[in-house]
Amino acid sequence: MKNDKKPPEILEKIMMGKEKKFREENALTTQAFVKDQNVSVEKMLGSAQIKEYVRVSFN
Repeated sequence: MKNDKKPPEILEKIMMGKEKKFREENALTTQAFVKDQNVSVEKMLGSAQIKEYVRVSFN
């Protein structure tokens, strides 16, 4: 992005926005719920909390 010839402060804001979007898309609670894409996992959980993550793999 340094080749875009934009001021450093603008590049910093762009990078902060890209990083925020990446974190939101890759965090479980901010992802869209599988059965209803208009609702986040966090809203579907309500007052419930995530206590453990389990990875399941089928070979």
